[in-house]
Amino acid sequence: MHQNLLIGALILSQLTLGIYSYVIKTIPANLSTQVLARASIFTALAVLAGYASGQPVMPSLSHLLTMGPLNVINIASSYYAYTHLPTMVSIPLLYIYPFINIFLSSALLNSTVHLWSIPWLVLSFIGVLTIILHKGKLSHNIWAIGAILVAAITESLIYISFKSGYHQSQFNGLFHLYAGSLIAVIAAAGTNLIAPFDFTASLWMPLTFFIACIGFVGIVVETYAIPLLSVELFSALAFFAVISAYIFTHLASESTPTLKTILGSVLIITGAVAVRYISEKQ
Repeated sequence: MHQNLLIGALILSQLTLGIYSYVIKTIPANLSTQVLARASIFTALAVLAGYASGQPVMPSLSHLLTMGPLNVINIASSYYAYTHLPTMVSIPLLYIYPFINIFLSSALLNSTVHLWSIPWLVLSFIGVLTIILHKGKLSHNIWAIGAILVAAITESLIYISFKSGYHQSQFNGLFHLYAGSLIAVIAAAGTNLIAPFDFTASLWMPLTFFIACIGFVGIVVETYAIPLLSVELFSALAFFAVISAYIFTHLASESTPTLKTILGSVLIITGAVAVRYISEKQ
């Protein structure tokens, strides 16, 4: 029963986190402001949530120096890709990361991977492609495509850090990810490497709402589920973010979901249900 509730919560979190590409396109905050906002708000909330849950954060310089830069690379590469590629291209490229999760978990953590799960994960990925491929065309922006692939790899490395128990506790991990990012972006602010921070209230109000009320809740559920669910099941459920990303893209353009959207969603859900069934039987 607990696992069913966890699966439901993870699906909901992926549906909410899938909105992020839409937020980046609609809130005109530059990259340095995006990183500053997310890092400062998540750091504060991680400290408060850790204290409230009895898991107080334990700062570690080595963790800050490893996880902070990794997270900055993840945020920066995804931001660049989302702003230079159509959603129909960036999302499917990012969602090769569930397959990277499986490879790295097997190679680095000796996780058992049920081979019968792989075809169903492929089916879910076909659902992703069905949803986002628009008239069979892909972008030729090679830098943006490279950036989204970097985002996929760093996303998987962050997954591995939580799966392996490297952080000792969930909120400790979130603290090191975002406090390390905060240190890095503030240090860079004194150079010409990044754009100046934009503290315009009209930007920070929607950013703060999304980061605190949607983003943080989503990532808390996600990081809580990582060590408790098999790598295949977590990877299959991650594809649900594609559905909400595409729905919000349609809403922004005031268009209605197509038959391809519905078919792709069905394939994603079918693959996730099959992986759940296989995981239960093993």
